[in-house]
Amino acid sequence: MKKLFFLSADSSATIAGVAAAAFNQAAGKANMDWSAEVRRVAEPGEVKSSDLKSGDLLIGFDKGSQQSLLKLVDAQLPARAEFWNVPSGGEAAGRYIEVEIQKLCVKLILKGGMKSPAAPTATCGTCRRAVAYCACKSVPATVQPPGQSAASVRIYLDRKGRGGKDVTVISGIPLSDTALEDLGRKLKAQCGCGGTIKDGCIELQGDRRDFLMTKLQELGYKPKKSGG
Repeated sequence: MKKLFFLSADSSATIAGVAAAAFNQAAGKANMDWSAEVRRVAEPGEVKSSDLKSGDLLIGFDKGSQQSLLKLVDAQLPARAEFWNVPSGGEAAGRYIEVEIQKLCVKLILKGGMKSPAAPTATCGTCRRAVAYCACKSVPATVQPPGQSAASVRIYLDRKGRGGKDVTVISGIPLSDTALEDLGRKLKAQCGCGGTIKDGCIELQGDRRDFLMTKLQELGYKPKKSGG
């Protein structure tokens, strides 16, 4: 199990706790091989190098002071840290953390952060998005069986209105708009091609079906390939 440490300070103790709880909830529902804890990084005397070095990823909320403290304790620690600029205000801060957790989960999953064997992602019975990225204020008691949503993903070629050029389209992925955009960016980078998000679908230039079949299966989906 890989470890994520949210770094708290006097001004961000509550935020760090909320972020850790939100991440653990999302990671558990997405069957990820990650867990989050809170570590206080506010004063030089209370920062332990051996403890922080056991974390695979560090996320702080006060870059100005925390980055300096990490470097002071161990010059290698800042390399495994990133910092979130959480806005002030309860609602704005909550929404920011929700979006960043979604993006982080997608990034870690694409890097192989799921348990093996990977379980298909369950979807919310109301919004039809993956439970980990559910847009509802609370997850409904009735959850759509994982296999049903996982099997709805299709990968196909589309040349209509594209000047005869191949475009690979992925449809039916049950993610929020933000998470879908983040997944699209990661897939474009891995394929080394251009692409876009349109009408809830990921579109990538060229015939990428075989690569995407493998990648989406690793994420727990059961995509169907068609066309060409």
